[in-house]
Amino acid sequence: MSCAPRVLLCALLPLVAGLLALSSEGAGASEQPIGLWLPWEAGTSWRLTNGPHGTSSDSHGAALDFQPPDASGVSCDSGFSSSYWVVAAAGGTVIDRANGLEIDHGSGFRTGYLHLQEEQVQSGHVDAGQRLGKVSCCPDGGWADFCWATAPHLHFYTVYHGSKQGIVGISLEGWVVTEDGCLVRGDEKVCLMGRLESGAPAHSPSNVDAVLILDATGDLATGDPQTARLAAARTYLGASGTDDRAGIVSYNSIVHGTTRLREVKGARGMDAAVLRRIRRVGADGEADLRVGLRAGCRELMREGKAERRAAILISDGVHDYRQFGEPHRCFRQHDWPVYSVAIGPGGEETLKRISEETGGQFIDWRAARDPGCEMHKLRMLIAKANAGTCKTEQAFIEKTARMGFEVAEGRGEANFVINWLRPDVPSPLTRQWEVGVELVTPAGRKVVPDGARSNVRYEAGNGYASYSIVSPEAGVWGVRVTGVQLPADGIAVTAAVTTTEARPAPSPPGEPAPAEESPALTEETPTPAPSETPALSPDASPDASATPTPKPTFGSTPTPTETAEPTPGPTPESTVEPTPEPTPEPTPEPTAPP
Repeated sequence: MSCAPRVLLCALLPLVAGLLALSSEGAGASEQPIGLWLPWEAGTSWRLTNGPHGTSSDSHGAALDFQPPDASGVSCDSGFSSSYWVVAAAGGTVIDRANGLEIDHGSGFRTGYLHLQEEQVQSGHVDAGQRLGKVSCCPDGGWADFCWATAPHLHFYTVYHGSKQGIVGISLEGWVVTEDGCLVRGDEKVCLMGRLESGAPAHSPSNVDAVLILDATGDLATGDPQTARLAAARTYLGASGTDDRAGIVSYNSIVHGTTRLREVKGARGMDAAVLRRIRRVGADGEADLRVGLRAGCRELMREGKAERRAAILISDGVHDYRQFGEPHRCFRQHDWPVYSVAIGPGGEETLKRISEETGGQFIDWRAARDPGCEMHKLRMLIAKANAGTCKTEQAFIEKTARMGFEVAEGRGEANFVINWLRPDVPSPLTRQWEVGVELVTPAGRKVVPDGARSNVRYEAGNGYASYSIVSPEAGVWGVRVTGVQLPADGIAVTAAVTTTEARPAPSPPGEPAPAEESPALTEETPTPAPSETPALSPDASPDASATPTPKPTFGSTPTPTETAEPTPGPTPESTVEPTPEPTPEPTPEPTAPP
């Protein structure tokens, strides 16, 4: 080799080395595709007790330790139970693991929460701000996953594509972790032993336990010719959430029959036992409201599990006995409202009194213009949630009905719930009906549940379908329903949409947040005339031309597949394995006062 080439090579070597160093440094940067909240309940301030520590894929400390106000100076062998809760930093799918859990947020990104006791969840979906557990040391034993601790605390870390990554650079509500172990937000700086106040959204339980108390007295034999009480009960079941439970109590002068609280909507559609009990409600004997109310409250006391519980009294309000007293006192003592639905004349004032004194509401079923949306609003009142927007359209065979719903800019999640349980037809016939449902974005693309890119959560059964979309596109979303197998006069389909607030931006202050990406979609084809629209089913396979776009997601949801059965199977939980702890992670806790 001549001198000149050697000189050139020598000159290039430092430049190449520098570029490799920069590349290596960039490869170690922490990835955070979504925004995160501080992982404890809003309004409470926790201490930062240990800066970046533990092993990560980039050789930086992988975790931070935090401690609630009542854990200062507490030892691991004290039997301590904190009054403060650890919450989800963002929504996702829970992965159980020794001494804690992880949450899969999609796009290969997870958050980890170690040293937990009194765990509230071990699987399934959680929302941002939902309670996970309370701080502890090693409740499953120190041998499990190399757990080590000297005081109760939360060990918080992140995982990207299966490996723990350095915590430096991660942003929690705009508090960015720095190399010196402090957290910085604008001009503010919090270091070791400093306190941070969370702004995580307050989580409202989404599931409801409701007992339907049905009047089965003789005065309704002629006063209820349209069997409105049975229609009202079935309509409420159609509006119930996918995690709701319902029980049935029917009464005249005695308890006529009881169906225990049970899940309303499963993989095979509406629960048959609940529908069967409603269908068997008769109309004979005298009316004793006291009997129905007391039996309903006993059922909630014995079988109720949900934080939100209520009774729905469906009656004309007639009481055939002189004494009445306060049979609804049990509901008032437990803070369980009674919603009364008047389906005939005679006892409206009694029904109003019961609802008013228990914190419920009175509904005149005879005046309801849209029964499906009326019951949707009632169900959301029980859940103490915003009812959002609700609409009902008639669906016919091979004709498409369209409903539009406005979703505002910057929402964190949009939930679309569609149901078509006809109230005046026996349940065995109802189970034979099929309605195809499509959800269309403001850009005109069909949403396709995709197990590989599960920014869409999809659940369906005979009589209902639901979609949950993370970071939904702003604008008018379309719900299209097409009859596949229906009676000649069609069926009423009720659709409702509710939205949740957005998560904090993932980027550090001063840096632009990454652009939002669309959910898994397929290109929309030209829409044929209503009479030419092909028959669809909730379990029809998505278009093979789908071109899904990766984005932050809530965990794995299967793509509906074509099958002879009219009902798609249940949504399986994520099967991803928890991230192993490669080495012990000592977490000495300072004992200095706050």
